[in-house]
Amino acid sequence: MRRDARGAALAVRPGRFAATTMQNFRAPWWQPGGDAQTIWPALYARRPTAAPVRWRRERWDTPDGDFIDVDFIDAPAGAASAGAPWLVLFHGLEGSSRSHYAQA
Repeated sequence: MRRDARGAALAVRPGRFAATTMQNFRAPWWQPGGDAQTIWPALYARRPTAAPVRWRRERWDTPDGDFIDVDFIDAPAGAASAGAPWLVLFHGLEGSSRSHYAQA
């Protein structure tokens, strides 16, 4: 059983990319903490110069009275989209489809 720095057991599945990648991650010397790594791209990342992406939004109501906004980008007319893969992006509580990282 593999363990992290605190001694907690790691759930490692053979062939899983994320498990091995995160163990080898080293923060850049000029951004040692998570706060700097979060703020830097928000302030200095290159912004897309192309036309903004147009999406279709659906609001799904949940049983507890909350909601989930789901944004879709529809394939252009005539495009062969049947059987095409989907990309699902889960952002944090404050993120959205307009977030810089979602549009990058």
